[in-house]
Amino acid sequence: QLYALVSGGGAAHGNRSEPNGVYRVEADSTVTLIADLSEWQRTNPVAVPPSLDRVPDGMPFSMANVDGDLWVTERHHGQLLRVGIDGTISRILDFSSTGLVPAGITSSPFGGAYVAIVGAPPYPAGTSKIVSISPDGAVSDVWAGLTAAVDVAVGLDGTLYALELGDPQLLVPPYLASQSGRVVRQIGPDAFALVARSLGDPSALEI
Repeated sequence: QLYALVSGGGAAHGNRSEPNGVYRVEADSTVTLIADLSEWQRTNPVAVPPSLDRVPDGMPFSMANVDGDLWVTERHHGQLLRVGIDGTISRILDFSSTGLVPAGITSSPFGGAYVAIVGAPPYPAGTSKIVSISPDGAVSDVWAGLTAAVDVAVGLDGTLYALELGDPQLLVPPYLASQSGRVVRQIGPDAFALVARSLGDPSALEI
């Protein structure tokens, strides 16, 4: 069964009739909303909401099938959500008080998921990381020393790969140098080897 994550919906984006959420793709190519994340976000705020919240619908970023549920990262408010295929929504983690910004997510072969912590602008070098999140929500660092890591993937041999947005260049937008995104492979707890470079505004990585 195919599911789609919508992140440009809701009143904040001018799409009141199509909220942010998880949609089931039917056999006839129509879609059915199973989890309205816009409404849920508005009625279930994080512990420390943005001081000036221009996007109360939230900004869902990435989704992965984890042990039969759909885990969704939401960057604007800093949280990890669990969506059941029956449409139930619950919060696994609230990052809002930590300053951590979750981005890409992928299922872990050991259970739970890996999540890329991209960090916040201006994305200082070496301050991004990959964390492992267990099914019960326990968080542990598995790969530190990255820069603006926006996604993570697991190789067939279990090796972790990260997608970095780019090299820091300024303290104001654009924070990262153009065409400086790259893919790196983990070779230690805080070390990596280069796989590919000179990528322009990369956003997702998949194996």
